[in-house]
Amino acid sequence: MPIAARVGVAIVLVLLALIVLAGGIGMLGAAVYLAVAEIAPPATAAVVTGLAGVAAALLFVGVAALVGGGGRRRRERRPDGEAGMSHDAAAELGRLAGARAQAALSARPWVGPAVALAAGFAYGASPALRRFVRRQLR
Repeated sequence: MPIAARVGVAIVLVLLALIVLAGGIGMLGAAVYLAVAEIAPPATAAVVTGLAGVAAALLFVGVAALVGGGGRRRRERRPDGEAGMSHDAAAELGRLAGARAQAALSARPWVGPAVALAAGFAYGASPALRRFVRRQLR
């Protein structure tokens, strides 16, 4: 099976899983609301259910931050000498190219989508271009 088909199937399955997960979370929220509504007024039950949802979300974010390292990254050392100058030159070239691209796209906003559309057509029509891109992405 080609890689594009595998990626497509994976994306569809992930979207389906997210839809089922959203439905399950909705059912859980409704169950919590109904349980609290038996012992408290409906407005209070809604507030308690909302706060429970926010607390659960904060708990998940906290666990994700602990597992993921909390966003702390080590700073990379800047290269010295010629390597540092080449990085500075590359950064300056990137800044200039970005400024020119922004100016061109601001003057003609339709150019960006048109170029993306043309690139998509070229990628779809040219097997040689697809092979080249696949090799570059490996």
